[in-house]
Amino acid sequence: MKKKKIKDWMKKIVAVYYYHDYSLPAEEFQSLVRGSKVDYIISTTRELDEYLSGTTMYVLGQTENYRVWKVV
Repeated sequence: MKKKKIKDWMKKIVAVYYYHDYSLPAEEFQSLVRGSKVDYIISTTRELDEYLSGTTMYVLGQTENYRVWKVV
């Protein structure tokens, strides 16, 4: 079975969201996410919330354990 290559923009999104590598500028992350088919981001960490607050994304709702950010 042939493996598919993961595109660079997808690797960058995964690095931030899954591996919590915040070395990518928040504005660039927002641009990559906006260009994909992602409409919302669910955050469960304070670090990701702080990172996303550096963009024009905004919190749609939250509970004690997570926040839902709207991608704009």
